Amino acid sequence: MWQWTAVRKLADSETTDDLFGFLTTDANLEVGLVYPKDMPVILTHQDDMDLWIAADT
Repeated sequence: MWQWTAVRKLADSETTDDLFGFLTTDANLEVGLVYPKDMPVILTHQDDMDLWIAADT
């Protein structure tokens, strides 16, 4: 989670908001039946998490 402070709406003035991101990939066959665009990736091993967090943008 990241925090971001900015003016999103002039009526609200400056706010600090919590931001989240999702890692997605192409939908597999099972998920594609319900939502063909993409699906979330669930990283369950620390090595995978470290690789994702340190990867080049």
